Amino acid sequence: MANVGKRFYLVGTRYTFPIESNRVMMTLVTERKGQVIAERYVKLAAQRRELEAIVEDIKTKRPDVVFCTIVGEAVGVFYDLCRAAGVLDRTVVASLTITEAEVA
Repeated sequence: MANVGKRFYLVGTRYTFPIESNRVMMTLVTERKGQVIAERYVKLAAQRRELEAIVEDIKTKRPDVVFCTIVGEAVGVFYDLCRAAGVLDRTVVASLTITEAEVA
């Protein structure tokens, strides 16, 4: 947080692991005097327009960090949308669920 900022946007797939991961992240952020500015969830088979709406919200809210726990095919779409919208140029994206395959 000292290096990138204290405003966090949490986004994940709606099931136990992302919800609990985000709960832990919220606790850590709050304990360190940071701010969670949004917590959003999508279904496993999230549609592109749902992800587009989240990326637009991220652009509007301008968090310092996006903590992403989206899984499945939606994660690739989410990162593509973030890149196209310029989010990845100015915002750190952290994830517990992305692999080298999705990064590529």
